[in-house]
Amino acid sequence: MKLYLSEITDSVKKRKVDECMKDEVFNFGTKLKKFDITTNFYRAGETVLLSFAGTFEFDTVCARCAEEIAVETDVSEDFHLFPEVSCDEADYFYSGDHIDLEPFLRDVFVMNIPASVCCGEMCSGICPVCGGNMNNYKCNCRDKEGV
Repeated sequence: MKLYLSEITDSVKKRKVDECMKDEVFNFGTKLKKFDITTNFYRAGETVLLSFAGTFEFDTVCARCAEEIAVETDVSEDFHLFPEVSCDEADYFYSGDHIDLEPFLRDVFVMNIPASVCCGEMCSGICPVCGGNMNNYKCNCRDKEGV
């Protein structure tokens, strides 16, 4: 998805983001399922401000039992873009006649995926002896091994 500089004015405009990155795989095998994100954008002098807000859903694995789970999270991220030639200390630049939103969306997703996710507070995890998911059955390995 692209925003053309000619359409970015000093008035705030809003646009729903297309599902351009569906099924994208991120850190630790986290897979993007769907999202509902809107971007607000405007120009303040030569600076372009992008704001992303909404929700996204991803598939990942539980940090305790390794079962696949779907997680939905809210996002709200802002980016300030400067002309490429303006300064060396800025994190985000634009040049040419448009701004590609995909790298910013990728940053929004990566910054909002938790480092670890658990399927529930009562998750028992994996048995350290047999490797079985202790949510699905009660093994006696700990009793036998004295773990």
